Amino acid sequence: MTLKKNRRLAAAALCAALVSCAAQDGSAAKHHRPRHPGENENGGQTGMSALVKANNDFALKLFRNLPGGNLACSPYGVSEAFAMAYAGAQGKTAQELASAFGFPGHETLHKSYAALRGQLDKTSVGGNLTLQIADSLWPQKNYRLVPAYVNALKKYYGAAPTPVDYVAQTEQARKTINDWADEHTAGRIKDLLPPGTLNSATRLTLVNAVYFKGLWQAQFKKELTQDAPFTVAGGQTLNVPTMYQKQKLRYAQDELAQVLELPYKGGEASLLVALPEKGKTLGELEKAMNSELLGQWQAALKSREVNVYLPKFKAATFIDLIDALKPLGLNAPFGPSADFSAISAEGGLFISKALQKAFVEVNEEGTEAAATTAITFSKTAMIGDANRPVYFRADHPFLYILRHNPTGAILFMGRVDDPSK
Repeated sequence: MTLKKNRRLAAAALCAALVSCAAQDGSAAKHHRPRHPGENENGGQTGMSALVKANNDFALKLFRNLPGGNLACSPYGVSEAFAMAYAGAQGKTAQELASAFGFPGHETLHKSYAALRGQLDKTSVGGNLTLQIADSLWPQKNYRLVPAYVNALKKYYGAAPTPVDYVAQTEQARKTINDWADEHTAGRIKDLLPPGTLNSATRLTLVNAVYFKGLWQAQFKKELTQDAPFTVAGGQTLNVPTMYQKQKLRYAQDELAQVLELPYKGGEASLLVALPEKGKTLGELEKAMNSELLGQWQAALKSREVNVYLPKFKAATFIDLIDALKPLGLNAPFGPSADFSAISAEGGLFISKALQKAFVEVNEEGTEAAATTAITFSKTAMIGDANRPVYFRADHPFLYILRHNPTGAILFMGRVDDPSK
Protein backbone atom coordinates (compact mmCIF):
# COMPACT_ATOMS: atom_id res chain seq x y z
CA MET A 1 0.00 0.00 0.00
CA THR A 2 1.42 3.44 -0.89
CA LEU A 3 0.29 6.87 0.19
CA LYS A 4 1.22 10.24 -1.33
CA LYS A 5 3.72 11.70 1.10
CA ASN A 6 3.32 15.26 -0.14
CA ARG A 7 -0.44 15.49 -0.16
CA ARG A 8 -1.58 18.19 2.29
CA LEU A 9 -4.58 16.56 3.92
CA ALA A 10 -5.57 17.38 7.47
CA ALA A 11 -8.11 14.62 7.98
CA ALA A 12 -11.22 14.86 10.07
CA ALA A 13 -12.91 11.64 11.12
CA LEU A 14 -16.41 11.98 12.39
CA CYS A 15 -17.33 8.81 14.21
CA ALA A 16 -21.09 8.57 13.92
CA ALA A 17 -23.21 6.14 15.80
CA LEU A 18 -26.25 6.49 13.59
CA VAL A 19 -28.78 4.22 15.24
CA SER A 20 -32.08 3.42 13.50
CA CYS A 21 -35.35 3.89 15.39
CA ALA A 22 -37.09 0.53 15.81
CA ALA A 23 -40.32 2.17 16.92
CA GLN A 24 -41.16 3.16 13.34
CA ASP A 25 -42.32 -0.37 12.51
CA GLY A 26 -43.37 -1.35 16.01
CA SER A 27 -40.33 -3.59 16.52
CA ALA A 28 -39.46 -1.91 19.81
CA ALA A 29 -42.59 -3.38 21.36
CA LYS A 30 -41.53 -6.85 20.24
CA HIS A 31 -38.42 -6.58 22.39
CA HIS A 32 -40.42 -5.37 25.41
CA ARG A 33 -37.80 -2.72 26.21
CA PRO A 34 -38.35 -1.22 29.69
CA ARG A 35 -39.50 2.37 29.38
CA HIS A 36 -36.97 4.93 30.60
CA PRO A 37 -38.39 6.95 33.49
CA GLY A 38 -40.52 9.82 32.21
CA GLU A 39 -39.81 9.28 28.52
CA ASN A 40 -43.46 9.23 27.43
CA GLU A 41 -44.66 12.12 29.54
CA ASN A 42 -46.16 15.15 27.81
CA GLY A 43 -43.44 17.45 26.54
CA GLY A 44 -40.65 14.85 26.55
CA GLN A 45 -40.71 13.90 22.89
CA THR A 46 -41.52 17.42 21.65
CA GLY A 47 -38.50 18.91 23.40
CA MET A 48 -36.07 16.17 22.38
CA SER A 49 -35.09 17.63 19.00
CA ALA A 50 -34.38 21.03 20.54
CA LEU A 51 -32.30 19.36 23.26
CA VAL A 52 -30.25 17.40 20.70
CA LYS A 53 -29.52 20.56 18.72
CA ALA A 54 -28.52 22.41 21.90
CA ASN A 55 -26.29 19.52 22.98
CA ASN A 56 -24.62 19.31 19.56
CA ASP A 57 -24.04 23.07 19.44
CA PHE A 58 -22.51 22.84 22.92
CA ALA A 59 -20.33 19.89 21.83
CA LEU A 60 -18.76 21.86 19.02
CA LYS A 61 -18.19 24.92 21.25
CA LEU A 62 -16.65 22.77 23.97
CA PHE A 63 -14.37 21.01 21.50
CA ARG A 64 -12.68 24.30 20.57
CA ASN A 65 -11.67 24.79 24.24
CA LEU A 66 -10.13 21.34 24.72
CA PRO A 67 -6.36 20.72 24.61
CA GLY A 68 -4.56 19.92 21.36
CA GLY A 69 -3.08 16.59 20.36
CA ASN A 70 -4.79 13.22 20.50
CA LEU A 71 -8.15 13.69 22.16
CA ALA A 72 -11.22 11.68 23.16
CA CYS A 73 -14.24 13.13 24.92
CA SER A 74 -17.98 12.64 25.33
CA PRO A 75 -19.80 15.98 25.10
CA TYR A 76 -23.05 14.07 25.65
CA GLY A 77 -21.71 12.86 28.99
CA VAL A 78 -20.76 16.41 29.98
CA SER A 79 -24.20 17.74 29.05
CA GLU A 80 -26.11 15.02 30.89
CA ALA A 81 -23.99 15.35 34.03
CA PHE A 82 -24.48 19.12 34.08
CA ALA A 83 -28.20 18.68 33.41
CA MET A 84 -28.33 16.84 36.74
CA ALA A 85 -26.47 19.72 38.39
CA TYR A 86 -28.82 22.22 36.69
CA ALA A 87 -31.76 20.46 38.34
CA GLY A 88 -30.55 21.90 41.64
CA ALA A 89 -29.40 25.33 40.42
CA GLN A 90 -31.12 28.64 41.10
CA GLY A 91 -30.66 32.30 40.18
CA LYS A 92 -27.52 33.39 38.31
CA THR A 93 -26.05 29.88 38.60
CA ALA A 94 -29.01 28.42 36.70
CA GLN A 95 -28.91 31.26 34.17
CA GLU A 96 -25.24 30.68 33.35
CA LEU A 97 -25.75 26.91 32.99
CA ALA A 98 -28.77 27.45 30.72
CA SER A 99 -26.83 29.89 28.54
CA ALA A 100 -23.66 27.76 28.21
CA PHE A 101 -25.47 24.47 27.50
CA GLY A 102 -28.57 25.83 25.75
CA PHE A 103 -30.81 24.28 28.41
CA PRO A 104 -34.53 25.20 28.40
CA GLY A 105 -36.55 25.45 31.63
CA HIS A 106 -36.08 22.76 34.26
CA GLU A 107 -39.21 20.69 33.58
CA THR A 108 -38.79 20.75 29.78
CA LEU A 109 -35.11 19.83 30.00
CA HIS A 110 -35.52 16.79 32.23
CA LYS A 111 -38.52 15.41 30.32
CA SER A 112 -36.57 15.88 27.08
CA TYR A 113 -33.57 14.03 28.50
CA ALA A 114 -35.82 11.15 29.54
CA ALA A 115 -37.24 11.00 26.00
CA LEU A 116 -33.75 11.12 24.47
CA ARG A 117 -32.50 8.38 26.77
CA GLY A 118 -35.50 6.30 25.72
CA GLN A 119 -34.36 6.60 22.10
CA LEU A 120 -30.72 5.86 22.92
CA ASP A 121 -31.67 2.82 25.00
CA LYS A 122 -33.16 1.21 21.86
CA THR A 123 -29.71 1.02 20.27
CA SER A 124 -28.70 -2.20 22.04
CA VAL A 125 -32.07 -3.96 21.58
CA GLY A 126 -31.21 -5.67 18.28
CA GLY A 127 -27.93 -7.07 19.57
CA ASN A 128 -25.74 -5.53 16.84
CA LEU A 129 -24.42 -2.68 18.97
CA THR A 130 -23.87 -1.94 22.63
CA LEU A 131 -24.77 1.53 23.90
CA GLN A 132 -25.12 1.86 27.66
CA ILE A 133 -25.69 5.12 29.56
CA ALA A 134 -25.98 5.37 33.34
CA ASP A 135 -26.07 8.10 35.99
CA SER A 136 -25.37 8.01 39.71
CA LEU A 137 -25.68 10.27 42.75
CA TRP A 138 -23.24 10.03 45.70
CA PRO A 139 -24.11 12.29 48.69
CA GLN A 140 -22.26 12.55 51.98
CA LYS A 141 -23.75 10.21 54.57
CA ASN A 142 -26.50 11.99 56.54
CA TYR A 143 -26.31 15.04 54.25
CA ARG A 144 -29.81 16.41 53.74
CA LEU A 145 -30.84 16.64 50.06
CA VAL A 146 -34.00 18.42 48.93
CA PRO A 147 -36.58 15.65 48.28
CA ALA A 148 -37.73 17.25 45.00
CA TYR A 149 -34.14 17.10 43.69
CA VAL A 150 -33.73 13.45 44.65
CA ASN A 151 -37.06 12.61 43.02
CA ALA A 152 -36.18 14.45 39.79
CA LEU A 153 -32.85 12.64 39.36
CA LYS A 154 -34.42 9.27 40.09
CA LYS A 155 -37.43 9.89 37.81
CA TYR A 156 -35.67 11.34 34.77
CA TYR A 157 -32.10 9.98 35.01
CA GLY A 158 -32.52 6.75 36.97
CA ALA A 159 -30.05 8.01 39.59
CA ALA A 160 -30.89 7.12 43.19
CA PRO A 161 -28.71 8.36 46.09
CA THR A 162 -25.91 6.07 47.30
CA PRO A 163 -24.47 7.66 50.47
CA VAL A 164 -20.70 7.56 51.10
CA ASP A 165 -18.55 9.07 53.84
CA TYR A 166 -16.27 11.79 52.42
CA VAL A 167 -15.46 13.06 55.91
CA ALA A 168 -14.26 9.94 57.72
CA GLN A 169 -13.58 7.53 54.82
CA THR A 170 -12.52 9.71 51.90
CA GLU A 171 -10.41 7.09 50.13
CA GLN A 172 -13.11 4.44 50.42
CA ALA A 173 -15.62 6.89 48.92
CA ARG A 174 -13.25 7.52 45.99
CA LYS A 175 -12.76 3.78 45.44
CA THR A 176 -16.53 3.11 45.53
CA ILE A 177 -17.26 5.77 42.90
CA ASN A 178 -14.33 4.68 40.71
CA ASP A 179 -15.50 1.06 40.88
CA TRP A 180 -18.96 2.15 39.66
CA ALA A 181 -17.38 4.00 36.72
CA ASP A 182 -15.22 0.99 35.86
CA GLU A 183 -18.21 -1.38 35.99
CA HIS A 184 -20.39 0.82 33.75
CA THR A 185 -17.72 1.18 31.02
CA ALA A 186 -16.75 -2.49 30.63
CA GLY A 187 -13.49 -1.83 32.49
CA ARG A 188 -12.32 0.85 30.05
CA ILE A 189 -12.42 3.77 32.52
CA LYS A 190 -10.37 3.24 35.65
CA ASP A 191 -9.55 5.75 38.40
CA LEU A 192 -11.98 8.41 37.20
CA LEU A 193 -11.37 10.35 40.41
CA PRO A 194 -7.61 10.62 41.03
CA PRO A 195 -6.21 10.88 44.57
CA GLY A 196 -6.91 14.27 46.08
CA THR A 197 -10.13 14.88 44.13
CA LEU A 198 -12.30 14.30 47.20
CA ASN A 199 -11.83 15.64 50.71
CA SER A 200 -13.72 16.23 53.93
CA ALA A 201 -15.47 19.27 52.40
CA THR A 202 -17.01 17.20 49.56
CA ARG A 203 -20.75 16.81 49.97
CA LEU A 204 -21.96 15.34 46.67
CA THR A 205 -20.66 13.72 43.45
CA LEU A 206 -22.68 13.27 40.26
CA VAL A 207 -21.39 10.74 37.71
CA ASN A 208 -22.44 9.92 34.14
CA ALA A 209 -21.11 6.91 32.18
CA VAL A 210 -21.39 6.26 28.43
CA TYR A 211 -20.20 3.04 26.75
CA PHE A 212 -20.39 2.13 23.03
CA LYS A 213 -19.18 -0.88 21.06
CA GLY A 214 -19.95 -1.73 17.43
CA LEU A 215 -18.53 -4.06 14.76
CA TRP A 216 -18.08 -2.91 11.16
CA GLN A 217 -20.68 -4.12 8.67
CA ALA A 218 -17.72 -4.98 6.42
CA GLN A 219 -14.70 -5.56 8.60
CA PHE A 220 -11.24 -4.55 7.45
CA LYS A 221 -9.09 -7.60 6.72
CA LYS A 222 -6.16 -7.72 9.12
CA GLU A 223 -3.83 -9.08 6.46
CA LEU A 224 -4.36 -5.90 4.43
CA THR A 225 -3.30 -3.63 7.29
CA GLN A 226 0.18 -2.25 6.56
CA ASP A 227 2.41 0.50 7.83
CA ALA A 228 1.82 3.64 5.78
CA PRO A 229 2.93 7.29 6.04
CA PHE A 230 0.99 9.63 8.34
CA THR A 231 2.13 13.25 8.51
CA VAL A 232 1.58 14.78 11.95
CA ALA A 233 0.78 18.44 12.52
CA GLY A 234 4.43 19.45 12.84
CA GLY A 235 5.24 18.03 9.40
CA GLN A 236 7.04 14.89 10.55
CA THR A 237 6.06 11.74 8.64
CA LEU A 238 5.59 8.53 10.64
CA ASN A 239 4.75 5.00 9.52
CA VAL A 240 1.58 3.82 11.30
CA PRO A 241 -0.64 0.69 10.90
CA THR A 242 -3.21 1.66 8.26
CA MET A 243 -6.30 -0.39 7.40
CA TYR A 244 -7.57 -0.81 3.83
CA GLN A 245 -10.79 -1.88 2.16
CA LYS A 246 -12.58 -1.29 -1.16
CA GLN A 247 -16.34 -1.08 -0.73
CA LYS A 248 -19.53 0.54 -1.96
CA LEU A 249 -19.95 3.22 0.67
CA ARG A 250 -21.81 6.48 1.12
CA TYR A 251 -19.57 9.40 0.14
CA ALA A 252 -19.82 13.17 -0.32
CA GLN A 253 -17.51 16.04 -1.18
CA ASP A 254 -17.65 19.81 -0.86
CA GLU A 255 -15.16 22.68 -0.86
CA LEU A 256 -14.10 21.84 2.70
CA ALA A 257 -13.75 18.06 2.79
CA GLN A 258 -14.26 14.57 1.46
CA VAL A 259 -16.78 12.80 3.69
CA LEU A 260 -17.14 9.02 4.04
CA GLU A 261 -19.56 6.86 6.05
CA LEU A 262 -18.38 3.46 7.33
CA PRO A 263 -21.42 1.51 8.62
CA TYR A 264 -21.44 -0.82 11.60
CA LYS A 265 -23.04 -4.26 11.61
CA GLY A 266 -26.82 -4.10 11.37
CA GLY A 267 -26.77 -0.65 9.77
CA GLU A 268 -27.62 1.00 13.11
CA ALA A 269 -24.43 3.04 13.32
CA SER A 270 -21.65 4.41 11.17
CA LEU A 271 -18.29 6.10 11.40
CA LEU A 272 -18.39 9.37 9.49
CA VAL A 273 -14.90 10.40 8.36
CA ALA A 274 -14.08 13.81 6.87
CA LEU A 275 -10.77 14.66 5.17
CA PRO A 276 -10.13 18.36 4.54
CA GLU A 277 -9.67 19.13 0.87
CA LYS A 278 -6.22 19.98 -0.47
CA GLY A 279 -5.26 23.43 0.74
CA LYS A 280 -7.51 23.25 3.80
CA THR A 281 -6.17 22.66 7.31
CA LEU A 282 -7.55 20.78 10.27
CA GLY A 283 -7.82 24.07 12.14
CA GLU A 284 -9.93 25.60 9.37
CA LEU A 285 -12.23 22.58 9.40
CA GLU A 286 -12.61 22.75 13.20
CA LYS A 287 -13.58 26.44 12.99
CA ALA A 288 -16.18 25.66 10.31
CA MET A 289 -17.74 22.76 12.21
CA ASN A 290 -21.32 23.33 13.34
CA SER A 291 -24.60 21.44 13.44
CA GLU A 292 -25.67 22.80 10.07
CA LEU A 293 -22.49 21.60 8.35
CA LEU A 294 -22.87 18.12 9.86
CA GLY A 295 -26.45 18.02 8.59
CA GLN A 296 -25.38 19.09 5.11
CA TRP A 297 -22.76 16.36 4.95
CA GLN A 298 -25.23 13.74 6.12
CA ALA A 299 -27.80 14.81 3.49
CA ALA A 300 -25.20 14.80 0.69
CA LEU A 301 -23.91 11.23 1.19
CA LYS A 302 -24.39 8.99 -1.89
CA SER A 303 -23.28 5.41 -2.61
CA ARG A 304 -19.88 5.18 -4.36
CA GLU A 305 -17.10 2.62 -4.68
CA VAL A 306 -14.30 3.84 -2.42
CA ASN A 307 -10.75 2.76 -1.68
CA VAL A 308 -10.45 3.42 2.06
CA TYR A 309 -7.17 3.93 3.93
CA LEU A 310 -7.72 4.59 7.63
CA PRO A 311 -5.14 4.33 10.44
CA LYS A 312 -5.90 2.24 13.49
CA PHE A 313 -5.91 4.40 16.59
CA LYS A 314 -6.55 4.65 20.29
CA ALA A 315 -7.18 7.91 22.12
CA ALA A 316 -7.50 8.34 25.87
CA THR A 317 -7.93 11.71 27.57
CA PHE A 318 -8.39 13.11 31.08
CA ILE A 319 -10.06 16.54 30.94
CA ASP A 320 -10.45 19.27 33.56
CA LEU A 321 -13.82 20.53 32.41
CA ILE A 322 -13.83 23.69 34.51
CA ASP A 323 -10.99 25.13 32.42
CA ALA A 324 -12.88 24.26 29.23
CA LEU A 325 -16.24 25.59 30.44
CA LYS A 326 -15.23 28.98 31.83
CA PRO A 327 -14.68 30.47 28.34
CA LEU A 328 -18.35 29.59 27.62
CA GLY A 329 -19.46 31.99 30.36
CA LEU A 330 -19.65 29.58 33.31
CA ASN A 331 -18.24 31.18 36.44
CA ALA A 332 -20.91 31.32 39.17
CA PRO A 333 -21.25 27.51 39.58
CA PHE A 334 -17.54 27.18 40.41
CA GLY A 335 -17.24 29.74 43.21
CA PRO A 336 -18.66 30.84 46.56
CA SER A 337 -21.51 32.73 44.87
CA ALA A 338 -22.95 29.47 43.44
CA ASP A 339 -26.61 28.84 44.21
CA PHE A 340 -27.44 25.14 44.36
CA SER A 341 -30.04 25.62 47.07
CA ALA A 342 -32.43 23.28 45.26
CA ILE A 343 -29.98 20.43 45.99
CA SER A 344 -29.65 21.02 49.71
CA ALA A 345 -31.27 23.54 52.02
CA GLU A 346 -28.05 23.64 54.03
CA GLY A 347 -26.61 25.91 51.33
CA GLY A 348 -23.00 26.78 50.55
CA LEU A 349 -22.57 24.23 47.74
CA PHE A 350 -20.37 24.95 44.72
CA ILE A 351 -18.82 22.78 42.00
CA SER A 352 -15.25 22.11 43.11
CA LYS A 353 -14.28 19.62 40.38
CA ALA A 354 -15.66 18.70 36.94
CA LEU A 355 -13.69 15.91 35.27
CA GLN A 356 -14.03 13.55 32.34
CA LYS A 357 -12.02 10.48 31.40
CA ALA A 358 -12.64 9.11 27.90
CA PHE A 359 -11.36 6.33 25.64
CA VAL A 360 -11.89 5.55 21.92
CA GLU A 361 -10.38 2.72 19.86
CA VAL A 362 -10.85 2.12 16.12
CA ASN A 363 -9.45 -1.07 14.55
CA GLU A 364 -10.20 -3.70 11.88
CA GLU A 365 -13.15 -5.11 13.83
CA GLY A 366 -14.98 -1.92 14.75
CA THR A 367 -15.11 0.82 17.39
CA GLU A 368 -15.18 0.89 21.19
CA ALA A 369 -15.71 4.10 23.13
CA ALA A 370 -16.23 4.88 26.81
CA ALA A 371 -16.40 7.98 28.98
CA THR A 372 -17.26 8.92 32.54
CA THR A 373 -17.95 12.46 33.74
CA ALA A 374 -17.84 13.46 37.41
CA ILE A 375 -19.01 16.67 39.08
CA THR A 376 -18.08 17.10 42.74
CA PHE A 377 -19.78 19.63 44.99
CA SER A 378 -18.04 21.00 48.04
CA LYS A 379 -19.30 23.13 50.88
CA THR A 380 -17.93 26.65 50.81
CA ALA A 381 -15.23 27.04 53.24
CA MET A 382 -15.11 29.61 51.27
CA ILE A 383 -19.01 17.26 -4.01
CA GLY A 384 -17.21 15.98 -7.27
CA ASP A 385 -17.56 13.77 -10.44
CA ALA A 386 -19.59 10.66 -9.57
CA ASN A 387 -17.77 8.46 -12.14
CA ARG A 388 -14.16 8.95 -11.09
CA PRO A 389 -12.53 6.46 -8.66
CA VAL A 390 -12.49 7.68 -5.07
CA TYR A 391 -9.45 7.36 -2.78
CA PHE A 392 -9.94 8.24 0.86
CA ARG A 393 -6.56 8.45 2.63
CA ALA A 394 -6.53 9.51 6.27
CA ASP A 395 -2.81 10.27 6.30
CA HIS A 396 -2.96 13.49 8.33
CA PRO A 397 -4.49 14.45 11.72
CA PHE A 398 -8.25 13.94 11.93
CA LEU A 399 -11.33 14.49 14.08
CA TYR A 400 -14.01 11.98 15.02
CA ILE A 401 -17.60 12.25 16.26
CA LEU A 402 -19.81 9.43 17.50
CA ARG A 403 -23.43 10.31 16.67
CA HIS A 404 -26.81 8.72 17.31
CA ASN A 405 -28.64 8.69 13.97
CA PRO A 406 -32.38 9.09 14.63
CA THR A 407 -31.79 11.91 17.11
CA GLY A 408 -28.46 13.21 15.76
CA ALA A 409 -27.03 13.40 19.31
CA ILE A 410 -23.23 13.65 19.49
CA LEU A 411 -22.08 11.05 22.03
CA PHE A 412 -18.29 11.19 21.59
CA MET A 413 -15.81 13.34 19.70
CA GLY A 414 -12.08 13.78 19.59
CA ARG A 415 -8.90 14.33 17.61
CA VAL A 416 -6.02 12.11 16.46
CA ASP A 417 -2.77 13.97 15.83
CA ASP A 418 -0.48 10.95 16.05
CA PRO A 419 -1.87 7.37 15.75
CA SER A 420 1.44 5.93 16.94
CA LYS A 421 0.94 7.26 20.49
